[in-house]
Amino acid sequence: MGRAKQNEIIEDLDRHLSRIELIGNHRITIENHKGIQEYSDISMRIALSDGILHIIGQGMEIYGLTLTELTVTGKINSIEYIQTEKRR
Repeated sequence: MGRAKQNEIIEDLDRHLSRIELIGNHRITIENHKGIQEYSDISMRIALSDGILHIIGQGMEIYGLTLTELTVTGKINSIEYIQTEKRR
């Protein structure tokens, strides 16, 4: 296994990094989130370890929520990542 591939695997296992999975434009799952800052059916702001994920859409709702994972369903029109601090 090459060094670049090893580094990718190590990053995938880093529990401090958020992992975001978008399925079509109707479901987004965020792992390792740090909480919900704003919530409505048209706008959500989710805190990450080094930023904010701003989701804009229509008819959005929280489908599943645990301390580490969050799933939002509805029509997703845009996603913006706002970095708040540099990662070490």
